[in-house]
Amino acid sequence: MTLQRRSVEEYFREHGHLRVPNGHNSGGLRLDAWLSRQRAAGRGGRLSAEHTNALTHLGIRWGT
Repeated sequence: MTLQRRSVEEYFREHGHLRVPNGHNSGGLRLDAWLSRQRAAGRGGRLSAEHTNALTHLGIRWGT
């Protein structure tokens, strides 16, 4: 698991959602920007099924 995914899972455990505010920083990682890139990659079919399922399980909103 990547540092980014661990950070996102930690954010989810703390907040119960993945509606990360703009500019939110976690250990030097801008979670909002990373999630935005994941959404774009997911819509473009560029993520593995495992990664897509993990983010879906955490409640990522793929359309936003």
